[in-house]
Formats: sequence, structure tokens, C-alpha cells
Amino acid sequence: MLSVRIPQDRVGVLIGTHGSTKAEIEKISGLKIDVDSETGEVIIDGTSASDPEMPLKVREVVRAIGRGFSPKKAYRLFDSGVYLEIIDLKDFREEFQENENCESKIDWYQWKNKKDY
Repeated sequence: MLSVRIPQDRVGVLIGTHGSTKAEIEKISGLKIDVDSETGEVIIDGTSASDPEMPLKVREVVRAIGRGFSPKKAYRLFDSGVYLEIIDLKDFREEFQENENCESKIDWYQWKNKKDY
């Protein structure tokens, strides 16, 4: 069993209208997902997984939705060779402190507005 916590304001997106998103994740993965809507705790039961990587993929999909990705875009994480890496930009603060309003924000804007992602 794996667990991951997402923000409470993203729990509704993870569950979806009438449970549609949660059901879709369960259908694709073949795993059972339990969501605690009060705490944002998500339990992924990987005991019935035929693919040993599937519980990890489901965890990444849930993390992506929790971080603000739409479910449709998060489903790409089920594909082979696709992964999610979350970088805390605070770790790079000293490097960008001098050009805080210039180069780093331009790069972020260009990345954010790509059509593919």
C-alpha cells in the first residue's frame, strides 16, 4: 500500500464529477484507491497489481493532480517512459536572486505556455 497527501482543494478534482476521475484511474490501473476528503490522504492498494510499477504510476498521477495538473494531462504518466519530477525553486533562489524579475520568470512563462503540456 502506498499513500500520498494532496491539498484539500484538489481532492474534488481527483475524485471528479460523480467519482468519474477516481473511477477512470482505477479502471486504467486495476487498483483500488481510497480518498479521505477531509485530510487529502490518498491510499493506493497495490496488492492486486499485475504490473509492479502500477502503484508507483498511480501515485505519480495523484501527485500531479494534487499539484494542479488536469486529470487528462496527468494520465500521460501511465505511459512508459513518462515521469513527474517536482523541483522546489527555492533551492535555486541564490542563483536567480540578481535576475529575479528577468530571466527565470521568462523561462517559466515560456514553459507554462507550451501547447504540449
